[in-house]
Amino acid sequence: MPEDATMGWHLPIPADAAICGFLAVFLIFLAFRFRNRLSASTPAAAVFLVLLLVPVLVGIARLHRPPAGEGFLQAVLVEAYAMMLGMALPLAVVLVVMERIRRRGMIRRCLDDIEDLRGWRNPAAARRIRGLVKRLTRLGIVDLDLTRCCLRQLNLSGMPLARVRLVGADMEGANLSGSDLTGADLQAAGLRRGVLRRTRLTQAILWGADLREAVLIEADLKGAQFKEADLAGADLTGALLDEAQGLGVEQLGRARSLHGASLPPKLLAQVRQRYPALLRAG
Repeated sequence: MPEDATMGWHLPIPADAAICGFLAVFLIFLAFRFRNRLSASTPAAAVFLVLLLVPVLVGIARLHRPPAGEGFLQAVLVEAYAMMLGMALPLAVVLVVMERIRRRGMIRRCLDDIEDLRGWRNPAAARRIRGLVKRLTRLGIVDLDLTRCCLRQLNLSGMPLARVRLVGADMEGANLSGSDLTGADLQAAGLRRGVLRRTRLTQAILWGADLREAVLIEADLKGAQFKEADLAGADLTGALLDEAQGLGVEQLGRARSLHGASLPPKLLAQVRQRYPALLRAG
């Protein structure tokens, strides 16, 4: 009996090439699993494709054509393996490109829907806008324009809304606790009875905003602009108001509480002189 028959049949694929093949398949799986993030970030997609290119090229380089004496089936399997590796990179490119196209279409539709609902004053429209905003923030979209949108009584806590435009928006009674509104434009926004506990409002524009009876406990308002903002009955306990602009002692005198609030030294001295009760607990 020939020696090779006793040893059994072996697939002439080097072990390192097989590892490269499995790695390429695994990377394609990751591309599908995280397609949203890859499509949202061109640098991330480029890095991923470079990582995928390495095992594909190494795997193909390690393959060898079987000698003339080897069987036809073995040759077919080796060629099929090489083809599979060769298709890995184009397949990943197609997945990323298709996801980018789908993502852009979804973003366009969401923005169009928000535009159609702008100015509507009913709960159904408000809930619909909230759903669209959540979808857009998951897609990594910032600088949303929600000017004149109705967001009354909605739970918007913990949402990333940095640099959002909410000029003239109706957010009476809305819950924005823990949300990031850094640099947000809230000119003439209606935030009466709004809950903004530990909300980040650094550098926010609050010109003419209605903050009556709003809960701003431990809110970060560093560098915020308060020109003509109405703070009557607002709870600013523990709020950070360092470097606040356009904020006068008369405005603060109408607040409910300033206990533990961080104020500019000059403004703090004025409050202590004119409204000392606001700085006390309870």
